[in-house]
Amino acid sequence: MQSKCGMFSQKFRFIGFGESSKNLDLRIYAKTREWNDFYSIKEDVLLRIDDIVEASGTGFAFPSQTLYWSRDPGLDTERTEQAHQEVATWRRQRKLPFPRFSSTALKALSGKLKYPPPGSPDYFATDEELAEGGETLSANQPQDPVSERNPDEKSGKSGD
Repeated sequence: MQSKCGMFSQKFRFIGFGESSKNLDLRIYAKTREWNDFYSIKEDVLLRIDDIVEASGTGFAFPSQTLYWSRDPGLDTERTEQAHQEVATWRRQRKLPFPRFSSTALKALSGKLKYPPPGSPDYFATDEELAEGGETLSANQPQDPVSERNPDEKSGKSGD
């Protein structure tokens, strides 16, 4: 290999621990400008490493998954029926609470939950919330929902 591709050197280091591994770093410096030679060298080194590991009586750990089979107790039919009835009532009354809440519903929820929730595109944190560690959504600039709209939306014009 050295005669074909020129001289090369390598550095091999233990660099840390993973969740279930010891992480190693192998760097090989080969004198070549040809991609085919580069991949040939890389393949040769990886196959040699595989041979060394196999000859030592061990192997590589690959991601795996264990499935446990059990019987699920299933849905609670009584609670499912209650939920279906409640949604049917909302539909008849045309009061589905999603995807948008009415202003009356929002006033009733005021102080009970953060709406829109922090992190959502519609959330605009107050200075107090930001001081408490709330996340900013763009480079610490104050956000104005009107300025971020399409210019036609501001004036009420439609693009249609």
